Amino acid sequence: MGPDVQAAAPWLALAKFASLAWVIAVGWLVSWRRLDEREQETRKTSWFIGSTAAILLTAPVMVFCLVGGGAFLEHLLGRRSTPGALFTLGWGGLVLAQLLSTLIARAAQRMAKR
Repeated sequence: MGPDVQAAAPWLALAKFASLAWVIAVGWLVSWRRLDEREQETRKTSWFIGSTAAILLTAPVMVFCLVGGGAFLEHLLGRRSTPGALFTLGWGGLVLAQLLSTLIARAAQRMAKR
């Protein structure tokens, strides 16, 4: 990734922290208090299952990219292959995998309770 990695690392960490802070502020402070106890338990369980599934799905991809030195992603992105773009691709992939697996877990949980 070149010499820009160390210069970009603090900004990428700040972006990750800001996205986590936004999720905490909106997801917990605003919506959590409005839910009844049953819905809180459903949300906790689906997020736990969704997070675990997302890590299990994306970890092998991350290892594949690390073993290859990121060459596959750099080839895929071409000239746009900057540390920020690679970070966004990885972070976005993990978040999308988590949201999708959480939605699947929540739907399965609701169908099981009916």
